[in-house]
Amino acid sequence: MEQIMTPQSKAHHDALQTIAVKSTPQERISYLTMIINVKRDQLTDSEIRLLQHHIDLLREQEAQHGN
Repeated sequence: MEQIMTPQSKAHHDALQTIAVKSTPQERISYLTMIINVKRDQLTDSEIRLLQHHIDLLREQEAQHGN
């Protein structure tokens, strides 16, 4: 069964898809941070937490590969 997405949920999903193809963790971090800063008033608390979680994971990944 296909999930019906609100325009906001679709935009969030599309943004995450775009981020997935960015080439470096730093680019992904920058993009996610920009989304949070620009769209904060349009995002739900759970969407902001999810984006921040992705940033945290990317920072961990970057730290592991940097050592």
